Amino acid sequence: MRHYPQAPRCDAADTLFGVRIEDPYRYLEERDAAGTRALVAQENAYTQAFFDSRTDFDARALEAELRAKPTPHTLQDIHEACGVRCATRTIEGGLRDSVLLDEQFRITGVLMNDAMVDNRMHVYAGIPCPTHPGIFAFTAVKHGAPRCCVLVYDANAKQVIAELDDVFGFSWTDDGEAIYYSSAVVDAEHNRNINRVHRYEWQQKKLVTTYTYEENAVFIGVEPAPEGGCFLMVKVNYGDTLILHQDAAGAVTRLSSGKGYYQYAGEMNGRCYFSTDDGAPMGRVVSIRCDQAGQEGALCDGFEVALPEQDASLESVCLTKDGILAVHSKDACSSMALYAEGGARLREIELPDRFGAVGAPEVMQVSDQGRVFFRFQSFTMKPELLMLDTADWSLTCIDREEERDTGDVEVVQHFLNARDGQRILVYLVQPKGLIKNGDTPVLMYGYGGYFNVLSPMPENLAGIDIVDWVRKGRIYAHCILRGGGEYGTAWHEDGMLLRKKNAFTDFIDIAQWLVDEGYTRPAKIVANGASNGGLLMAAITTMRPDLFGTVIASVPHTDMIRFRNDDRGMMYITEYGDPQENEETLRYMLSYSPYHNVRPGTLYPRLLVQTGENDNNVPPYHGKKFAVRMQHDADERHPVLLTVLAHGSHNRGVGDEYYRNIAQMQTFIEIGLREADEEKV
Repeated sequence: MRHYPQAPRCDAADTLFGVRIEDPYRYLEERDAAGTRALVAQENAYTQAFFDSRTDFDARALEAELRAKPTPHTLQDIHEACGVRCATRTIEGGLRDSVLLDEQFRITGVLMNDAMVDNRMHVYAGIPCPTHPGIFAFTAVKHGAPRCCVLVYDANAKQVIAELDDVFGFSWTDDGEAIYYSSAVVDAEHNRNINRVHRYEWQQKKLVTTYTYEENAVFIGVEPAPEGGCFLMVKVNYGDTLILHQDAAGAVTRLSSGKGYYQYAGEMNGRCYFSTDDGAPMGRVVSIRCDQAGQEGALCDGFEVALPEQDASLESVCLTKDGILAVHSKDACSSMALYAEGGARLREIELPDRFGAVGAPEVMQVSDQGRVFFRFQSFTMKPELLMLDTADWSLTCIDREEERDTGDVEVVQHFLNARDGQRILVYLVQPKGLIKNGDTPVLMYGYGGYFNVLSPMPENLAGIDIVDWVRKGRIYAHCILRGGGEYGTAWHEDGMLLRKKNAFTDFIDIAQWLVDEGYTRPAKIVANGASNGGLLMAAITTMRPDLFGTVIASVPHTDMIRFRNDDRGMMYITEYGDPQENEETLRYMLSYSPYHNVRPGTLYPRLLVQTGENDNNVPPYHGKKFAVRMQHDADERHPVLLTVLAHGSHNRGVGDEYYRNIAQMQTFIEIGLREADEEKV
């Protein structure tokens, strides 16, 4: 018998549309309550004791091994402007530095890191001011804050000039005198996010709110427009964008209908360019004259097509002197090419791996030295930082994590039919010449949401190197699910709102296919995912407990009824729906909400739930409530563990917590696979 920590049950409940919804662990929503903190401490101690009790697997030794392993200090997020180059460098414990680079891209010094702001926050990428050397703006996340902040930093004086809070995105003005950014506050009374646009003039330390969007929206992207002013990209939901133009005097014009995705890409030759899937589900680039920026509906009926829709999803664009550089994703893998106005392909940029992915923002920038920087990786190839020189279109590797021979590993595409006939895709990374024996361990990974493309990656979220995993005679399964952005707008819409369960059943159907095709058996299937992928893990655990042997749900949503009360709930209802406002939505979400679908006495997969006390995306109560309910109700033959990182945000932790968390995840997987073999005997 497992002696889980004793979590008292309460009689809390909601009644919505006549449906009584019991919530026996609601008190865990109070993160700082004494009872919650005490239970979390007991759960963490129980989890550690579980690993310490294993004589066959030593999680502490693995933690020490991970800590001692050299960290490749690879570069990413490079920016070059005004004679300055900066980049982000990965360092030990899941942390990063922002560093300065010389002309040969050698590190000359540390520009910013967590320690320089008293470890009050995690600091991410920095962007140099386009006109004032030594002035930078950094994205950061304060511990426990629901949204990001922007640090304006004077490297010459070594001083933070400003901390701008509740930020979703920012951009420098073209003259470098100010930063545009958007913020949001929750108006719970009226069921909405109120988004505001601000202009911060850093030399005068002057902050002005220039626009307020009163209706509910996810966030607003802001980019400077020609002739002053800015374009406002109001994310109505995770698929639709309303484009507004605000001129220098403050007048606002509505350019689009509010349907379809839009992103401003920049100005070239007197025209403003936008990438969009409006009228083109796989994406295209359109343009209007700069003098049309103040014309109502210009993007509805006054545009020209600069780059027509392709048979692959448009992921990123860049305006260059020679044409439009575009990254397309086909079957979740990247291609890159240069196009003339109108769509004629001028040149293909040869990328290092067929089954790989370009890591770049939606709009890539040409630096003032004529260079484009981006990251590339694949299932078998560690990340590389590449530089594309637009002077001669040569591609150069600036920095790579590791170069290795992976001739003993193969990547295979498999298309199969989901239960409703929809064609879905799984990539299998496997030993070359694999012979199916029905007993091979399989590590499955998926996401399926928010229009995100699940691109190839060399490392799983549990810190497992995929090549190393395969070299143990195992298979990695990379699952392309509805709800993502891999096949355009329709693919996303087929896995959101009242079709959200398609993402879950796609993952389940891939697992069943792996069994039916003789690759493996359920006990040897390990599944993991994070965030929306953590919801996926919790959902497949409760929907098909017989089909998976071991599941790791990292930073998951699990209570799909009360999530809308969270700080970011007004954002997420645009993807999932609002169960408190619509009866059909309530009943649909109750049918899959993991916390509400735990069935007493059921033998569930071995389950490890990980969350963080400072998670700024998904409050930690989701993981806590689900794990505790599973511990109370599930058949005890398989363990249910909860790890709550004291300093963790929407990640796997940093520093000591990072190594401990990764070691526990990897050990939990090995324990599950060992027990699967023992159960078979």
